[in-house]
Amino acid sequence: MHPRESACGPSSLEGFPLSYSMTRRLAGTALARSWDALDATARRTAVDELSGMPRALHTWSPPADLADTLVARDGLHEGLDGMLGADITPLPTSRALALVDHGKALPHVDPGLMADAAQAIEEYRHLEPAVDDPSRHGVIHGDVHLENLWWSGPGVGVLDLERVRFAPPLLDLQRLCERADGDVVNGTDRHSTILRRMETGYPEVFRTPDAAERMVLYSLAYTVRHLIVPPPDRPARELPPDHSLHRLHRLHRLHRLHRLHRLHRLHRLVDGDRPAPGALPEALTIS
Repeated sequence: MHPRESACGPSSLEGFPLSYSMTRRLAGTALARSWDALDATARRTAVDELSGMPRALHTWSPPADLADTLVARDGLHEGLDGMLGADITPLPTSRALALVDHGKALPHVDPGLMADAAQAIEEYRHLEPAVDDPSRHGVIHGDVHLENLWWSGPGVGVLDLERVRFAPPLLDLQRLCERADGDVVNGTDRHSTILRRMETGYPEVFRTPDAAERMVLYSLAYTVRHLIVPPPDRPARELPPDHSLHRLHRLHRLHRLHRLHRLHRLHRLVDGDRPAPGALPEALTIS
């Protein structure tokens, strides 16, 4: 499915520069809106197609001029706003750590928690992915989740390619993992089911060495950014349980307990550390 473009150009929102594109509307709706109404066969079809699309993207080599544009994408080197706008998951870790420093001054955010987040990022830094390097990896979508997938029955299309970058394929599972954790916290298993089906359809990405630890690093970077865009507007006790501030607390406990004796694994289950028990496939869960 390829929508026909009708217009594009620069714009702005509250003084911030933006670009826009307009296309003809495709028949169908976002998979997030369709999911509950699909039967088991249609859901399997959707996830099987989802498994194939990232693989095709990850193995694609874009033309040199497009590769240069992706590496030098707008805003990447323009301070805080540039880092926030360039990527959903701010990596390399130097970008995440710069956002941590900014987050320490936010209202309703404990500077000690941000210091702990910085320490955790530093200790996972040896697993830092090679990003923005066409010689190391192919292209990832950068923002895969059900709102960015289009269901027209019986096919799935991928939307919202504004976060495309060069990065390891595992990073493309990060948003799905975040949604799976949030689902389980809220009593559902939609994204957990999707990830387990994807593991069957695209097993090689789940077999990335140290995949579970790498996903913690990716989630730390993502959560720090998501704490800033938008920042919390009330104390932690008044925020919903899947808010980024609570997620950061759970990630910190996961990191700390992983470094201690195996006896503390039981405490992690009792405390509901991130990821919530059962949220992720075994390959993406620290054991």
